[in-house]
Amino acid sequence: MAAQTLVDEKWAGDQKTPITIGEKGTGIISYDDVKDLAEVKDGTISDVTITGGKITQLIFTHAGKKCVYNPDGSPKYAVSADK
Repeated sequence: MAAQTLVDEKWAGDQKTPITIGEKGTGIISYDDVKDLAEVKDGTISDVTITGGKITQLIFTHAGKKCVYNPDGSPKYAVSADK
């Protein structure tokens, strides 16, 4: 996952500073950085949670669908209509 790759790079260099992903200028990593690495042109990334250098939640919405990633969930990726 592109988001985890970017988090790993930051975590390897500094494990004391909290890593955040947000809009450009608000997070250490921007949503645009993640989309660029993932080669995603459309859609929205939101609600990214990072715990101990690992992505513990990420939501991606596109074309009326929402995908929620939760590595501890079952399933890890839950897709539904975006309400």
